[in-house]
Amino acid sequence: MQENGTAAITAPNGQRENFVVPGVIQNGSTFTPNTTAVSPQLYWAQVHSYGNVGIAEENIYDATNVRLRNIQLSYTLPKGLLSRTPIQRAKLGFSVNNVWLISGDMNGIDPESVYNTATNATGFENLSSPTTRTYLFNLTLGF
Repeated sequence: MQENGTAAITAPNGQRENFVVPGVIQNGSTFTPNTTAVSPQLYWAQVHSYGNVGIAEENIYDATNVRLRNIQLSYTLPKGLLSRTPIQRAKLGFSVNNVWLISGDMNGIDPESVYNTATNATGFENLSSPTTRTYLFNLTLGF
């Protein structure tokens, strides 16, 4: 998305004006502050140029996050309610997994939704499917 200019970061505040990239330029054995403005299109194309694969400071994030992983609620029915049935115990339950990603530094990407975990591409985000939220209902009966 960044390379194609469709990510929000490529147009801060909806603007696509030229900007000066913070950094320095090497002049022989010395370094001077960069003062050359570039277009967002040129900048993001270079960040994602062949061989760089977008691995630059702009795309390295702290994967620390705070999340509510699971909520479980259950209710055991009173024995008096079951006295005229062959059922001795009954419990109703409900749970939700992957409830809420409370905070993170990855611009809307779930750090658990990564490209691959079996290669050196661990941590890459490359059109990965989002982690899913699951809802579970259960009924436990004892006879």
